Amino acid sequence: MRVLVIAASLITSIVTPVTVTVHLVPSCVARTPRSACDCSDEPPFVVEAAGARNMTGSVATLTSALRSGNEAARRGAARALGRSRSSAAVAPLTRALSDSSCLVAVAAARAITEIDGAGATPGLIAALDSDACRLRAAAAEALGELGSTAALPRLVATLRDKDARVRAAAAESLGDLEDRSAVAALMAAMGDADKHVRQMAAESLGELGDSRASGTLVRALQDREKHVRQAAAEALGRLDRVPAVQADRYAIRGVTLIDGRGGSPERGMTVVVRGRHIETVARDGSPTVPAGIRVIDGTGSYVIPGLWDTHVHFRLEGESALRMYIASGVTTVRDAGGPLATLRAWNREITAGTRVGPRIFASGPMLESPASIRGMRIEQADTTQPPADRAVITDAASAARVVDSVAALGVDFIKMRTFKDVATYWAVAAAARRNGLALVAHPPWGAIDPVAVADSGQRDVEHGFFPSGLDTMQAASRQRLIEAFRTRRVVQGPFRSALSRRESSRISSCSTPIRRPISAT
Repeated sequence: MRVLVIAASLITSIVTPVTVTVHLVPSCVARTPRSACDCSDEPPFVVEAAGARNMTGSVATLTSALRSGNEAARRGAARALGRSRSSAAVAPLTRALSDSSCLVAVAAARAITEIDGAGATPGLIAALDSDACRLRAAAAEALGELGSTAALPRLVATLRDKDARVRAAAAESLGDLEDRSAVAALMAAMGDADKHVRQMAAESLGELGDSRASGTLVRALQDREKHVRQAAAEALGRLDRVPAVQADRYAIRGVTLIDGRGGSPERGMTVVVRGRHIETVARDGSPTVPAGIRVIDGTGSYVIPGLWDTHVHFRLEGESALRMYIASGVTTVRDAGGPLATLRAWNREITAGTRVGPRIFASGPMLESPASIRGMRIEQADTTQPPADRAVITDAASAARVVDSVAALGVDFIKMRTFKDVATYWAVAAAARRNGLALVAHPPWGAIDPVAVADSGQRDVEHGFFPSGLDTMQAASRQRLIEAFRTRRVVQGPFRSALSRRESSRISSCSTPIRRPISAT
């Protein structure tokens, strides 16, 4: 229910009488029951005179107004004291935290943060026990904004408040305090039933940057709520940079091993690791496992080879995706068009062990047709600038020059997204072969014969199976195409349901080896 109240009288010594202006704001006036401040209810609203919102005067005058009988004037005075930035306002605002109107108390809590009123910490902590949910939430927020580390135990306890809005405010403020002693409580809050609490807890864990939270955040990547998953991903990207990998030796015992070569899972295995490399794989209890090394119980866990994701775009996914890939078992990725300098820097740090992330192969700028570039310019804010991470090939004559310039950047393969005509396609393919680079491109629908694509040197057909309609193709033609793609190791990705399981299994699903990772120099 919405309550409309007219602020009929204002203190004339503080404000000049003005025409009443309708202004809807959340309110709990004195005559409104305290339950109206319950977070589970829709907040009532007040029609308030503009003068109450823009109240001015000395700290002494405004302090006097805080003791007036008019709720709107008290609220306006609290806001004005916050705008005063005067330390003398801390004491009256602290007293106003106990006002009979929760909205006045909420205004006081917010005003305290404007004047950096750390002296109000005890009053704000006391407000966490208020019957008014909105005041408890405002007090929790204020304690975080003020950086009141003395409030940390109470904020941790507030994570168990009966109202989700208060729990979310406490979770957010614990990140603001930058005290890692709150990590365990925030990890527990990741199991809260309310999505906003989980989101705030994830964001705060990212603020604190403690790697102890990595497991909890990885599990949150499977949260049913999108915003929680996003917050967890961002938080993972902000955790402590891992120290350089040392050549320490340890064993993981009791795992089930899947070797990725088609063999049956092997249970009861021990994997011995030295630094970055697997040294030994043996049965549990085998004498080949060195005595005296650290042993990790992996019972119930599986060991598999690192996975590849052969088509990513870090320009869209951002830095936080690095940890997400590792958390998902992906140890190598292929960036099919993105910021090469950034990817090089990340690869250096990953190789050095100072950043968690997969090994990255990259194409650098994508090759585009003039028409495609024109369309991109229209869509972006500054039409005078070329689209980022793109290289335009105007025609077949310019293909060699452009491909040579991209190859000179030290890329791992050439990515062509669009091309002007068939002649340009063949010119790009020839230039890529001359530079010893694999060509990756979108399906050349209707432009190039599928078998000719396999002969061109293109080693990946991105975003769909090419050609379409295999199920209606004559058996001999279909078999000729399958053999061409298989023998030349042309990868289709992602697969669509155009092939039967038997037919699709005959096309190699292994990526063509790329000559090297991005240079670390």
